[in-house]
Amino acid sequence: ETKTAEVESAATSTGAELEETNLTKWLSTRLIARDGKSVKRFRESKVPQAEYIAFYYSASWCPPCKAFTPKLVEFYNKTRAKHDNFELVYVSSDSNEKAQEKYMLDYKMPWPAVKYGDVKNKMVRKYAGSGIPCLVVVDRDGNVLADSYVDGKYVGPSTVMGQLDKMLN
Repeated sequence: ETKTAEVESAATSTGAELEETNLTKWLSTRLIARDGKSVKRFRESKVPQAEYIAFYYSASWCPPCKAFTPKLVEFYNKTRAKHDNFELVYVSSDSNEKAQEKYMLDYKMPWPAVKYGDVKNKMVRKYAGSGIPCLVVVDRDGNVLADSYVDGKYVGPSTVMGQLDKMLN
């Protein structure tokens, strides 16, 4: 077991805070979320303490995304209540900020999103597959644990959602 894993195990079992990583630090300053009928800067971020971060690459113009998003909302609402050691982060492939925000509001996404101006940043783009919807689960250090693309073949976000469920349970 690595020293990092020992520190994380001790931190989660004692309730102590985990140290920020480059990924969690970057995310914690670039998130937005639904706030009633608008989207605002997300200040209540649990990302710095998440053991698992799931990036959801999606867009309002994508029919398969619009079909999958309600399933992900249901999974998140059910799972997040029992497991606060993960966070889901939406990364928009929409053409503008208004479309991103409308999609978040229309589908009542309960998770934060990367601000539109930062969606092309390599910190989150490096995990994106060649198409959407795409769900990728990483650890706090950014190591990929589950991906909608396996060896270049699309397995889809439902597969990754199932893998995340197993990681958490």
